[in-house]
Amino acid sequence: MNAVNGVVAVTMTSALLFGMASYPPAEAGTPAEAGTIESLVMVDAKGKTLGPVVELAGPFFKLPLVPFKAGDSIFVLSIFKNKVAGSGNPVNLYFDNRRCDHKTGQAVAALDEIITKEAARDEAFWSFVGADGKTVYVPTPNAQPMKSFKVQSRLYVEPNGNVECQEYPKFIPIAIPATAIENFLDTFTPPFSVDAVVKK
Repeated sequence: MNAVNGVVAVTMTSALLFGMASYPPAEAGTPAEAGTIESLVMVDAKGKTLGPVVELAGPFFKLPLVPFKAGDSIFVLSIFKNKVAGSGNPVNLYFDNRRCDHKTGQAVAALDEIITKEAARDEAFWSFVGADGKTVYVPTPNAQPMKSFKVQSRLYVEPNGNVECQEYPKFIPIAIPATAIENFLDTFTPPFSVDAVVKK
């Protein structure tokens, strides 16, 4: 997986918004020395670059958003100090099995939940990080919408920030298939911080 502008190549996975008390936002790094700040980037505990900070967003508090590319998928993740989360706007993830398991069932997002997000956000950018904190779900590239999708369970984010699987039998009128991308925290090491790229 690559950061959109080619800043970093990664193999990836990840989750949605978590409570600030348990998972604070990423902190700013050391002040830049003399020079002009050209851009901001996210780095991990070992100094490895995740990618550029393109925006600060979120429904409850502002978090750095970092874009990634995996194959044909482009999406953004919210970066906390010790965790990664989804794109900054809550989207539930639904499954046609009772286990919230993409390996034995199909994962989808409801179309109406995606398009009711911030008008400026391209729907292709949504992402959801699973309960394991490692598996990132993104829209399946070039997939056709699915009508009358039968739901058996959903992954959702509780107010305390935990991502849980819940039995949730219902039908979704129109759903967008999702694909899982794995191993984000096998590639990057928390805590994460914001660093400045300085033009001297």
